[in-house]
Amino acid sequence: MEFDIFSRMIPDPIKPLWIRGILHEEYLLKLLGSGGGGFLLGFTQSLPEVIDFFDKMGYPAIPIAE
Repeated sequence: MEFDIFSRMIPDPIKPLWIRGILHEEYLLKLLGSGGGGFLLGFTQSLPEVIDFFDKMGYPAIPIAE
């Protein structure tokens, strides 16, 4: 599991959100990039709900495809 292998590279405030997505089967996050310029890519089949959830948590989501 990516979370176990790369957990020290995932920002602490994101870790509970990462686990929540897996446990609730709402979305999956993938860690991308390197050298301090990384970002998270998310996958979901419930785009409106996940966008709303992340906005409420203070992390705006930018959809790239529907």
